[in-house]
Amino acid sequence: MTPELYIVLVYIQTGLSAFIAGFAFWKFNSRDQIVKLIGLAFLLGFLSNSAALVMNLIFKLNPNLPQSIYKILIFWVLGAIYYHALGKRNKLIYILLSLAFTVFALINLLVIQKSQINSYASIVTAIIIIIYAVHYFYRLMIDLPTLNLQRLPMFWFNAAFLLFYSGALFLFVFTDYLVNVLNNNLLVYWGFHNILNIVAHLIMLVGLWIDLRNIKSPS
Repeated sequence: MTPELYIVLVYIQTGLSAFIAGFAFWKFNSRDQIVKLIGLAFLLGFLSNSAALVMNLIFKLNPNLPQSIYKILIFWVLGAIYYHALGKRNKLIYILLSLAFTVFALINLLVIQKSQINSYASIVTAIIIIIYAVHYFYRLMIDLPTLNLQRLPMFWFNAAFLLFYSGALFLFVFTDYLVNVLNNNLLVYWGFHNILNIVAHLIMLVGLWIDLRNIKSPS
């Protein structure tokens, strides 16, 4: 993969994040709390990617700091999404997990991986979100709130998260080895990461469209 193609993929992903944030916030007062949190999650993604692009392409600085801050914030937001999606149960568990992750991510940033790609924090995030997503699908099958699960926006949101984090987990696991042992520039691997992320964005848009349709036709 060429650097030019990689940058194009980053631009597409960043643009989609901005579009999803705007779409989720449209008709804000009528939107469900989960949809508003989805909008916040993708707004954070847009801001993080934009900051990283500016730092890397214009100022030639290491974009690790905004990405590391994003990982902490998105963990809290995703925890809030699943807290609401799973009936607002076990609030203390979500808070404790988010606090523990925040401490770990900061230690990793300041002491362990420092200016390197903070893959350890990404690995932990992916594992926790996969657990959240699988648990949500399990509860969905048990509770069966509707026979037409595809009409639930959260069904699509969860599918997008599960697809992305399941696929990206393998990349996160091998990032440290690829960089520090093989001296790989990761263009192909991060290109795959961005393609996977773009697909997840498109699935997310399906859920947002269904949510908007449900607002217009609540029956």
